Amino acid sequence: MTSLRASYELPASPDELIVDAYRPDLGSAAGALVARLVAAQKQALIDQRLIGYLVGRDVAIDAGDKLDPPIISQPDRVTFEDLVANPQLEGEVTDKLAALDDYGAALAAFDRELGALDLPDNRWSRELRDGVAVDYLRTEFVRANYGAVLAHLHGDAAAANQAYERAKARLADAREHIIARHADLHDTHRRRLVDKTPNVTFYQFGYLYMADTLCYWQRELDQVGAIVGSSTAIPKSCLF
Repeated sequence: MTSLRASYELPASPDELIVDAYRPDLGSAAGALVARLVAAQKQALIDQRLIGYLVGRDVAIDAGDKLDPPIISQPDRVTFEDLVANPQLEGEVTDKLAALDDYGAALAAFDRELGALDLPDNRWSRELRDGVAVDYLRTEFVRANYGAVLAHLHGDAAAANQAYERAKARLADAREHIIARHADLHDTHRRRLVDKTPNVTFYQFGYLYMADTLCYWQRELDQVGAIVGSSTAIPKSCLF
């Protein structure tokens, strides 16, 4: 829709394309909010390079990172394993966590503002609310996991376990939104994108399978649980 709109008349700013796209279903106010959300995400994820801390990683990503020279196939980060092996990286991680604090506060503000809008109850509005909520929960989840590892390195077992439990709670909260979202998909094929299904790619599952199962989140939680002694679960590969 935005490509068609721009093909016959260039907008004064990209924000106009976003507002136009949302206007038919949710009105101009929602589109304006999304435009500001996009700008905030660009500043945090791209400019401040936080995206490496928020994206999921499977075993292939981690394996490539350990090669000499490493194969970096997505924005990198200090992993939990890196931090344990090299505690001197704490300063770099602490700086990223401070930036994640600010980003999380911004997302929480967007969530409150979105909740105050008088939007129609339709698939578009539900998707938008779930999306903002999960973005915020992901930020909180990552902060809690790194907080647990840092507390462990400082010898504070109680604080490490508390942070681990916060991460576990954020995962449970996110799962509720994921269940709601994948029960209300735009895709008319319903489960095609979120199930394990034969296809012509190397990966025998739908595009959103790992998102639907929250495999990346669970993998990180299990990695941290093993470090702080709160879990004996073996982290999944999230690859097949």
